[in-house]
Amino acid sequence: MLKFCLFIATLLSLSADVIVVVGTQFGDEGKGKFTDLLSENAAAVVRAQGGNNAGHTILVNDTELKLHMIPSGIIHPEVNCYIGADCVINPEKFFEELEDLSAQGIEYAGRLWISPFAHILLPYHILLDIYEEERRGEDKIGTTGQGIGPCYQDKASRDGIRVIDFLNPHRFKKLASHRIDEVNNQLIHFYGKDPINKELIISQYLTYAEKLRPFVNKVEEMVEQHANNHDLVLIEGAQASLLDNTYGFYPKVTSSFTSASGILHGTGLSPHLVDHILGITKAYMTLCGNGTLPTETKDGQQFLDNETGREVGVTDGKNRRIGWFDIPLTRLGIRLANANSIALTKLDIFDDLDEIKVCTHYRHKDGTKYHEVSELDFHLKDVSPVYITFPGWKTDISKIQLFEDLPEEAKVYVKALEAFLETPISFISVGPDRAQTIRVRELF
Repeated sequence: MLKFCLFIATLLSLSADVIVVVGTQFGDEGKGKFTDLLSENAAAVVRAQGGNNAGHTILVNDTELKLHMIPSGIIHPEVNCYIGADCVINPEKFFEELEDLSAQGIEYAGRLWISPFAHILLPYHILLDIYEEERRGEDKIGTTGQGIGPCYQDKASRDGIRVIDFLNPHRFKKLASHRIDEVNNQLIHFYGKDPINKELIISQYLTYAEKLRPFVNKVEEMVEQHANNHDLVLIEGAQASLLDNTYGFYPKVTSSFTSASGILHGTGLSPHLVDHILGITKAYMTLCGNGTLPTETKDGQQFLDNETGREVGVTDGKNRRIGWFDIPLTRLGIRLANANSIALTKLDIFDDLDEIKVCTHYRHKDGTKYHEVSELDFHLKDVSPVYITFPGWKTDISKIQLFEDLPEEAKVYVKALEAFLETPISFISVGPDRAQTIRVRELF
């Protein structure tokens, strides 16, 4: 514990003002843990994109907190938390999350703020999400069914309802009435479903609007002021760079922009204010949804149990798909994230394994080798992974605090990943608790 306290004290002396925390694979890498850990000394934490389809789990002293919309810095009483303009907000789920915070004794009044430019997610977005997935059949995306995609669709087509519109009863009624009429027509004639009750939804959400009003503030100005004051600002990404709506493996992507530049847009900050981008990278691969995972383990070859390995979706409760570490995919994810360094997570999952595989490149069905990957070049379903194998360490590393105290086999594995990825590893996570973190090098 003393070493961990010294680690936290070291963070106080960091020269950076703005740190972006971004996933470099397919999400679920452990961004919540590192946002929480770094928040110990932050003035502000900003959640800048996505909706309650995200799930961040924080474990502190055996207390587990599951967050979907609220920034992971909320557990620290002195940190101001902001929900940025590129987020979509489900008011019902937002207030459920606040109830969970209150039940755990976490105070949020006066330090949790929502941008007026964020968009409101309404019940018809959820229905459209579910029915569209049904219609796609075998080609479905594998969404969480939370309505995120249809809400961003409305935003892009200029049919969305922003928070600032939501707080104006006359404007909200007008916008919602028009959109629900269109949606009902779509539900009846395209999906063959029952229409929704327009008057009931508008009435319910007018009540939510008044409950939301105290949380709405000039988020962009407030965050900029923190940066101008040289406060430590953390920007928390949701999902991960390989799921970016533009640069990810389209169409099996999320609906927002998840690279560092995309995340930054939701804060209103200028890129020149960013001092460090920390890429969160799991020691193996996981994927929720129906995209292609070349190193996926199947037919009894899976090297971890989803429950004990903490690989169950926080939002949808589904088992994540599991695969060995994929160098080509992760290199692409790091490049899209523009990560300056990496936090390598869940290394402890390998404690009981005799051997660990790493995919160094692919072999296409036509025999061509690929060391780099872009879906513009070929489809991942047409490749087979080529592995190298590392010996396991067969010992518990969950209490280790220093890199030099790791088993030699674990150090070899970490150094090999660092060399393959050509990106320095700053942290290693050896368990879910914030104290189970090895600091390998300073961020700057």
